[in-house]
Amino acid sequence: MMNALEHKFKRWKQKREAGKVRYIFNWTIFSGFIALLAAYSIPALSKHDVSALVSLSQAAGIGLGGGFVFGALSWFINETWYQNELKKREEDENN
Repeated sequence: MMNALEHKFKRWKQKREAGKVRYIFNWTIFSGFIALLAAYSIPALSKHDVSALVSLSQAAGIGLGGGFVFGALSWFINETWYQNELKKREEDENN
């Protein structure tokens, strides 16, 4: 049976094989979509005028920018953890 750490290790190994660009791109697009959806639905729920929709492009830009930063930071943190775990496993094998 696989423990949580082993599961996380294998999951990250698969994601990193897909590549850094793809990982960051997916986070960027996902965050941009969520920001765009929120910016569109909130004014629609409150029945404000159409001028509120002008902020859609701003929300999408903020979402895309934030998603890019989050994706890059997430990649860096997970990759650092993975490399440290890999070293620890290699040291355990050698001992």
